[in-house]
Amino acid sequence: MIERERANQRASKQRTAAIFLMAVIISGVLLAGLYYARRSGPDPTIYGNDFSVYYFAAAEMVEGRDPYQNSIGEWVPYLYTPLLAELLMPLALLPIPVAAYLWFLISAAAVALAMCMLARSFPRENLENQPLPVGSLEMFAAAGAVLIAARFVLDTFYMGQVNTIVMMLAVAHVYLYSKNRKTAAGFMLALAATMKVTPIVLIFYHLARLRFKYAAACVGLIALVAAMSFAGLGRDARQGAQTFFNRTIANGQGFDLKYSGNQSLRGFELRLYQESEDSNRVPRGPITIIISLVLLAAAWLASRRGATELEAAAPFFCLAVILSPLSWKDHYVIIIPAVTAVIWRFLSARTRSRRVIFGLIIVGSFLLFNVTSWRIIGLFGAEWADAHSLIFTGGILIFLAVLMNPRVGCS
Repeated sequence: MIERERANQRASKQRTAAIFLMAVIISGVLLAGLYYARRSGPDPTIYGNDFSVYYFAAAEMVEGRDPYQNSIGEWVPYLYTPLLAELLMPLALLPIPVAAYLWFLISAAAVALAMCMLARSFPRENLENQPLPVGSLEMFAAAGAVLIAARFVLDTFYMGQVNTIVMMLAVAHVYLYSKNRKTAAGFMLALAATMKVTPIVLIFYHLARLRFKYAAACVGLIALVAAMSFAGLGRDARQGAQTFFNRTIANGQGFDLKYSGNQSLRGFELRLYQESEDSNRVPRGPITIIISLVLLAAAWLASRRGATELEAAAPFFCLAVILSPLSWKDHYVIIIPAVTAVIWRFLSARTRSRRVIFGLIIVGSFLLFNVTSWRIIGLFGAEWADAHSLIFTGGILIFLAVLMNPRVGCS
């Protein structure tokens, strides 16, 4: 009787502590939103951050125009399919400070939701003598991955970008598939890949698992969602699709891919040696294509050995930024699921040598991702780090870590 009463008291204290912690976190998020929302500025016709661009494009659609005709400035046009602008049309009816605050809350909620799905993606079968309750280590792995990618998450909030939402949708695709909710999973991938093209690399994850019909169905669903998105432009649909392709896919906007902020394979290659001035704006080169095929083959083999769906998809989350011709640093948010897989392998490693290897990769990627920020090492140091592709190197480290999977199992 006494022991039961003590157990009830402990449980009550734990619930109180959990409620208090949750209240602190929610209060912190609500207050942080006031800071990040100010980045968009009070005037929707003046560029504040990328949400200004989304908001302006959505407002154009509210007025019956397509999102590509007009832009805030020459160098900040709308670069996405109409889908994002169409989804943001309700926010465009609000003053931009209010819309920016709600956008931050949506983005922050996407991170929290992704963490919950990631935490439920791994079994505890390889963890022995763990004193923590079921779910604690899984959430530790997910929260640890967000911490390692904290700079990219905060930069996404600061720039008002869509990265965390795309990441959450991609995670939802893998999670829902693991729960045998295949239609909903396909719809999540269609939304993610239509908002931002790079998640389409997850199609190769299904091909590696020999799900050819499902992969084809996902491709068809992505095409359908994209087509419906452009169809919303009415008579301007064909012109809008052509503008999107030329501006974004073919880099008609003219981004210098050699610029140090581009932490992709293509950016690394162009900084490694100078091809020509014109080649700096070409999305693909022969060497990039060859290396990309090698990396895809390695990811394919690792995916075949994945013991869980998330472990099988993890290499392709890395390739979403590595193989994209243009990957700004904050785009690396999408690597969070792969980092979660690496942390889980560290926790479940059965040999000391493997735990040391995974531990060093975790620490190394944290340093490469976060210490390279100008807020820590100054502007000169950050520019040097970007010019030497240190964040790209961190992404390669995570990619190599998720390839190290000796367990066999495929569904």
